[in-house]
Amino acid sequence: MSDRKLKTVAVLDRHMEWGLFVLAMLFVAALQFAVWRRIQSGDVGVSDSAAPREQSHPADPTSEPENPDLTLCPACGAENDPGYDFCRRCVGSLRP
Repeated sequence: MSDRKLKTVAVLDRHMEWGLFVLAMLFVAALQFAVWRRIQSGDVGVSDSAAPREQSHPADPTSEPENPDLTLCPACGAENDPGYDFCRRCVGSLRP
């Protein structure tokens, strides 16, 4: 190979290394963004394996939640934030 061709190949290799580095940094940034969104949504610490509906105990419809801003799930009795459409524990509908 000629000397000029070797220099061209070396430059291309250097650019490919930077390209892979930039792709890796974009991937890490995307993962960090996904984690940040999950933290902001309040889903962190909530178990993915909720108790089945058959084994859960329905809430007493006459009882009021400790915090009046919270909504009680009619199926399992879990307290949910007012903007939720579905229960965070049993994924049942909070709307009639």
